[in-house]
Amino acid sequence: MPFAMVSPYPIELADGGDRIVIRAEAYDLERVAWLEPRETAPEPTPLGYSLARFDGNSLIVDTTRIDYHSYGDLGPAQSDRSHVVERFTLSEDGLTLDYDVTVTDPEILVEPWLWGGSFIYREDAELKAWNCGANLRRPSVRFV
Repeated sequence: MPFAMVSPYPIELADGGDRIVIRAEAYDLERVAWLEPRETAPEPTPLGYSLARFDGNSLIVDTTRIDYHSYGDLGPAQSDRSHVVERFTLSEDGLTLDYDVTVTDPEILVEPWLWGGSFIYREDAELKAWNCGANLRRPSVRFV
């Protein structure tokens, strides 16, 4: 995190009851964003510990406890104090999902790192097995 979310491949957001499941074709990614805090915070992992909440037509995902050496294999180092806040905002017509991410890391970054983009809904979008760069496609998203 957050490099895993910055790709041109399809993603899927699924309602899992007490969690939002975020699947992405890139890296065969599957993340869980809990709607309520766990009784005991889990051990740090490369994808971290994510809590989700809704704010109007936006899903906010707040991730801490990230245990990965960098912001992507070619990116700068990342400390265990890295904090990622993502905002997924659905357009009024339901065809675009804007994605904004803010990363703070008081040990590595002088100021927050901001990035944004959009996923475009495509009826025919499907998540395929990750094939490291083969068959590049336009960004898309499927809502479940």
